[in-house]
Amino acid sequence: MGFLRRFRESPEDRARREAEDQARREAAARQAAEVRAFAEEQRQSAELQRQAAAAADADARFRAILGPDLAGMNVETPAEAKIAIKLARLRKKELQAEKRQLSAQLADVREEWRERTAGRVSTVGFGRGTTGRMIRAGVQGKRRAERQQHAGNVNAFSNAKQAIDAQIDVIDRVIIELERKALGATNK
Repeated sequence: MGFLRRFRESPEDRARREAEDQARREAAARQAAEVRAFAEEQRQSAELQRQAAAAADADARFRAILGPDLAGMNVETPAEAKIAIKLARLRKKELQAEKRQLSAQLADVREEWRERTAGRVSTVGFGRGTTGRMIRAGVQGKRRAERQQHAGNVNAFSNAKQAIDAQIDVIDRVIIELERKALGATNK
């Protein structure tokens, strides 16, 4: 509002204008509070959905690790615990067999690499001149790319073996818990 208009404005007009401004500010504050409350509700809802999805994923992963027989088994008695222990040990043997199979495949990949690199000629014999340098750079670049590709293949096998090791660890923990249940129920 302009400077002179304030002096021309009557006290009643000023009070009414200030009341209207106050009402607008309060309405804006209420609306902002409602928006913040709605945003908080949405965030909490999204967080609950994320937690539920994470729990469902963890449950599905656990069931996949244990296998369908053991995952669906209800263990209440020591006899059921002993059967569950046997199933868990069988599942562990299956995982160990998968790991051995991966190791055999990795050995094949490494043997193929050794055969491919066994008869390589040194790049020193290409000469010291510009042409020799260019040829050496090309050969060395190709060999570097092959080494990186081989390292990627070996790392993929290593990652798969580590994933199986993690599954075996879960099975071991389940076996320990089942053994506790089998022994604890018989000692009581």
